[in-house]
Amino acid sequence: MAVNEYFQVDGLGVNNKNESDLILLINDTLNWVTDDEKQHLEHLQNKINAYVEYIRGEQYKHVYPNGEFNEFTIDIHMNSYPTELAIKFFDMVNGDLEKENIKVIVAIDESSQEEPTSCG
Repeated sequence: MAVNEYFQVDGLGVNNKNESDLILLINDTLNWVTDDEKQHLEHLQNKINAYVEYIRGEQYKHVYPNGEFNEFTIDIHMNSYPTELAIKFFDMVNGDLEKENIKVIVAIDESSQEEPTSCG
């Protein structure tokens, strides 16, 4: 699955350290250096919006019918370091979703050879 497949959840699981936290995975295989930044951000925005609707509609109940979740983590796995604009975007998204107990986190593939363009 990919970041541009908006209506597909790339992965879903329960946080082992906090069973009230549902983790939704986004597998972002696009590259911040070689791919178009604006289009990359649009793909992420659309995918995150689809995940938020998935959460609001409690569609996860199809997988976890007895799940009582009050926290949600959208975990984005990337192959390259995000740009400064992308980091600002993630900060803005987190601010907007905080009231719904939804947070976005980013993990960079350890094998990535790129150096970060910004640390935020």
